[in-house]
Amino acid sequence: MDDNKLFSVSGNTALVIGAASGIGLAISRLYSALGGNVMMADYDINRLSGEAKKN
Repeated sequence: MDDNKLFSVSGNTALVIGAASGIGLAISRLYSALGGNVMMADYDINRLSGEAKKN
């Protein structure tokens, strides 16, 4: 199987909860880097806002 198709998320959207730090942040960054859209959610709105602007 073609690896590009296997890991293609282009045009898809993911909701990542806990996206301001740790594993949630890493998943958000990776998904975005692979071409996907990311909706980030976290209780720490200040930290989340800063991270969302970087992505």
